[in-house]
Amino acid sequence: MTNPKSSPLALASFRISVFHESITFIKIYICKAFFPVSPPPLARLIFKQRQMRITLCLALWAMIFALACNKDDDSSSNCTRLQGKWEATSWKEDDEEFLSDTIFIISSVLDFKVLEGTQGDVDWTINYTLGGLQNVFGSYEVNESCDEVTITPKSGASTTYSFNIEGEKLTLESHDFNVHVVQEYIRSE
Repeated sequence: MTNPKSSPLALASFRISVFHESITFIKIYICKAFFPVSPPPLARLIFKQRQMRITLCLALWAMIFALACNKDDDSSSNCTRLQGKWEATSWKEDDEEFLSDTIFIISSVLDFKVLEGTQGDVDWTINYTLGGLQNVFGSYEVNESCDEVTITPKSGASTTYSFNIEGEKLTLESHDFNVHVVQEYIRSE
């Protein structure tokens, strides 16, 4: 074997290969130092835990925000959705139907005027088979949770109804004078 110092060609070849290996080593070292191919297992675990915590916190925050907004919107919109004209589709007293062309009540229309705070005016038109048309003018008041309405005619006693609105359907329910009354209405305007 020839000594690399003995011939200039061998020396040059030796220096080039050492230089090439040095450059390769430096490139690998710099790349691993500044751009690791994969972080150590502990670092990966910490990163995943942080990422999961952030995702869970964001999801929890979004859920709480959505629930809080829905609760406020439902109660206030339930009160405002009561406003308008409603036409009766059913009127039952103790599970006996009273609304029909041939029974007792021909038609019933409730008109809840604009709600100011918790109170507003109401016009209630009931068309009886015997006795004809009766217009009841008065006021109505809703409770804070917007699930009860008290209708008070200008002359007469007030009646409190629990109410529920699903889409365009209003259900009024009361238990006055030991009679269970359930009235169902649909929005007419």
